[in-house]
Amino acid sequence: MATAWSSLDPQQTAQELEAYPTISGVSPTATVPGTSLTFGDLNQSQQLALMYANCFGTGGTDLQDFLTQNAGPNASWNLSYNQIQADPQLAQIAQSPLT
Repeated sequence: MATAWSSLDPQQTAQELEAYPTISGVSPTATVPGTSLTFGDLNQSQQLALMYANCFGTGGTDLQDFLTQNAGPNASWNLSYNQIQADPQLAQIAQSPLT
């Protein structure tokens, strides 16, 4: 995955991150079951952690704590849908057509 994501330019990365809630079929405002988080709050690392938890469990950790502990780095590739939408410049990039 790191190789595939690292080959995207910043505009493509922003579009992929912004599109995830739509492609996954989940509304970004829907609450993640068992937490107070919305799907739009989850960054990329947390989305992977949620998939892991759904397949293999959380090892006895509360899901909210599991997702919080797996937030990953504070990096541009790891932004949540809500973080992208809150930044006008990123939102504009994410919604512009690829060239």
